[in-house]
Amino acid sequence: MVPGGGNPGGYMRRQWKRTFATLLLTLSVVSQASIALADTTPSPSASPSTDATATASPDASAQPSATSSPTPSVSDSPTPVASDTPSPAVSDSVQPTLTPTPTTPTSPSPSPTTSTPSDHLIIRLIAGLTSAEQQSVIARHGGTETSSIPALRLHFVDVAGGTANEALTNFQSDADVVSADLDATRTAEAVPSDTVYPSQWALPHIGWDQAFGTVAPAGSSTIAVLDTGVDASVSDLSGRLTGGYSALGGNPTTDANGHGTWLASIAAAGTDNADGIAGVDYASAQIMPVQVVAADGTGQDSDIISGVVWAADHGADVILMAFSNPTYSSALQDAVDYAWSKGAVIVAATGNDSSSVAHYPAGDSKVIGVSATNSSDELWSGSNYGPDTFLAAPGVDIAADSGSGTQFVTGTSASAAIVAGAAALLKANDPSASNGVIVGRLARTADAAATAD
Repeated sequence: MVPGGGNPGGYMRRQWKRTFATLLLTLSVVSQASIALADTTPSPSASPSTDATATASPDASAQPSATSSPTPSVSDSPTPVASDTPSPAVSDSVQPTLTPTPTTPTSPSPSPTTSTPSDHLIIRLIAGLTSAEQQSVIARHGGTETSSIPALRLHFVDVAGGTANEALTNFQSDADVVSADLDATRTAEAVPSDTVYPSQWALPHIGWDQAFGTVAPAGSSTIAVLDTGVDASVSDLSGRLTGGYSALGGNPTTDANGHGTWLASIAAAGTDNADGIAGVDYASAQIMPVQVVAADGTGQDSDIISGVVWAADHGADVILMAFSNPTYSSALQDAVDYAWSKGAVIVAATGNDSSSVAHYPAGDSKVIGVSATNSSDELWSGSNYGPDTFLAAPGVDIAADSGSGTQFVTGTSASAAIVAGAAALLKANDPSASNGVIVGRLARTADAAATAD
């Protein structure tokens, strides 16, 4: 039995073993059984960070293995070991789903760090309306369209100050409206910790060292980093950036915050180049910077949705989102569905609130939600751990590149970046594999896990 690393009240998870196959990387997966809090004492060996913030995920909860030396498998078939409960079957093609996913907009109780309702709405109209009819629907509820995404029939709408909730209700009751959501603000995760940890402990911990130098992927892949931008001046990212888009009207290859650059480097920094850190995807992954989060670390759903659609339309194999909010958005789910239909693997951080409440986009269907663990394979005390968790990966004192050198960051953002890098490496190793197959391999080949009942 492995104790949860410092979550409120503590919890115990039953354990089973899965060995990683193709690339010999090791992550962890937990079944979708709901997590029950127990009266156990949180493990004192957890390594909390007081400077971390939050993020979210799909259909199974996970945390890294309790075994330090996983035995890699040479096939895609899991190798079961004795356990308290049998491992759930995982097919080669998996579509992450959160159960239940809201079918109508909901308003979960906000955490102290969430935003207040804005005067901006995201409206999805029924098919078949002319442009004039669309504008008529928006106008009759006091809205003014600011922009739209025709592929999803989404319209970003402003309403008069202080009338957002009333307008939202009116739009939701309109027969010409499929869905209506407030344009929520989501917050980027992970903050630098003290730069005293001298090595990338996470890489050998996930079995990366067994893959590097042994497996040479013939292909390559593209990771879209939806965040604060990526600093193109960082030498360890030289030659890695491709394209780019800013939903904020800025330059996606600049990063006034640093968060996006950290994530890009963790996932895919240059490797074996005598510079900076080694990225998880050492197979010359391309990084697509998509700027949807402002320098203050917050981003609006409308910008995030635009970024997801842009990345999907421009060939992203993996989409990484390391921000969250406990409010479900049907419009954001529509964008995720669209990206999935284009073949993208979508990865998101679950958040850093020590909460079991689902956060989004990690909690959205088809999203790999990632929690954080420490070097003892215990859930990091600040990590969220609810039904939005599909995998867990190292997230404490993770080395990252920045414009000012190497920094160490803690939080589920770092964990999500590790999983995104692993997904990209799997795609590079098997370019014909679908997103469902990639997700299935990540889940099935994860190392020892734990679940609650």
